Amino acid sequence: DAVNVINKNFDAFAKRLDDLAKASASKRISSTSTLHFGTIGANSCADSLVNILDASTTLVAHANPILPLGSNNLTWAAFVSKNGQVTVRVSNPTTSPIAVNTVRWNILVA
Repeated sequence: DAVNVINKNFDAFAKRLDDLAKASASKRISSTSTLHFGTIGANSCADSLVNILDASTTLVAHANPILPLGSNNLTWAAFVSKNGQVTVRVSNPTTSPIAVNTVRWNILVA
């Protein structure tokens, strides 16, 4: 009897995990925003915030500029910084400041 109860509990738990995985995998939120970073100092980074309804910290954010940022040396990352808000961070790993072009970005949260 105890083994059957444990197996039933494991089955219920596994089904719940599957349901949660399916729910999170099917949620895709996209946005396009014009972001301004200005001039980023040497070995520094700058953030820009984008409000995206239904973005959750349990999801993963991706961002890509639609046009060139002005330098091939710049790198960027995106993350859901709090529910409903994505932070796009552009980094300048060089020893000189870089003026970043103001461009539109595609942002995906999934």
